[in-house]
Amino acid sequence: MKDSTLLTGFITEQNDDTITLADREQVHRIPRSGIRSITPQSTSLMPERLLNRLSLEEIRDLLAFLEEGTLSAPGVGREGK
Repeated sequence: MKDSTLLTGFITEQNDDTITLADREQVHRIPRSGIRSITPQSTSLMPERLLNRLSLEEIRDLLAFLEEGTLSAPGVGREGK
């Protein structure tokens, strides 16, 4: 971006002209001409040993929720769901 703003999020859509980036609060549609660089995250966003703290039932519930693919942020989630 022209003002040296650093954005972190998930690229949910991209084409020759724009990149759509979703973070926790909003969805940003950024012209490619305003992007200086894109750097992939070098580490996982998932906390280490996250599943170790959950019971088998909680893990099943989490996986069922993720399979559902319904998120509240507009434009984020699996297509067709």
